[in-house]
Amino acid sequence: MHTVLINFWSVGRNVGDAYMAPERLPEVLTGEVFGHPRKKNGTRVITSAIVDIPEPGLVRTRSGTLYKLGEPALEYIKYLRDIGYSFDPTNPIKRRG
Repeated sequence: MHTVLINFWSVGRNVGDAYMAPERLPEVLTGEVFGHPRKKNGTRVITSAIVDIPEPGLVRTRSGTLYKLGEPALEYIKYLRDIGYSFDPTNPIKRRG
């Protein structure tokens, strides 16, 4: 399986369904991709829904793409701190629930 690097990333919610409760919206990554088979290096993307975190720093999305987390967006780290969450670079995205 090909791994795509994503830099300046953040985690957000896909707001495609206006009738779904916000907490049920799927989590996605936003960032700049490198090594993507169909995107030019540095293209800003919003991924499909996160479905698995096979190990810290790797994220699999609904499309089957495996993303290696590079540098997070500084604004994302600031946002996390502002809402009372700490950012752990050794385990940047925690499994939910």
